[in-house]
Amino acid sequence: MANELIGFLRKDLQGLLDFFRGKEGFTAKIGEIHNCLKSNEIPDKWWKLGFVLKEQTLYEFLKIFLLKKELLSTIIFQRKCEVLPVIPLGKLFDPFNFLLSLAWDTSTKKNV
Repeated sequence: MANELIGFLRKDLQGLLDFFRGKEGFTAKIGEIHNCLKSNEIPDKWWKLGFVLKEQTLYEFLKIFLLKKELLSTIIFQRKCEVLPVIPLGKLFDPFNFLLSLAWDTSTKKNV
């Protein structure tokens, strides 16, 4: 999904650059992309290929896209594809499980 979105973004932005440089003629697609970028909106195709946001501003879309890309890069390259363990929130809010976890931790530290 991410590679498809990146390829589509690159193709659309390259078409817009080619239009501004005079290498390509004006099309409805270029006009739509230009108007969306100028008004800080997400082009429909980008939104459909990307992820659903409550706010449909280009700024939010790009910010979340870069955060997701950075998280994936961290998981793949730094952690060598290991995802951090998930702690069930029910255990954190249950006092009995909290005390049991403390007792377990203390007993393992003291080899009891």
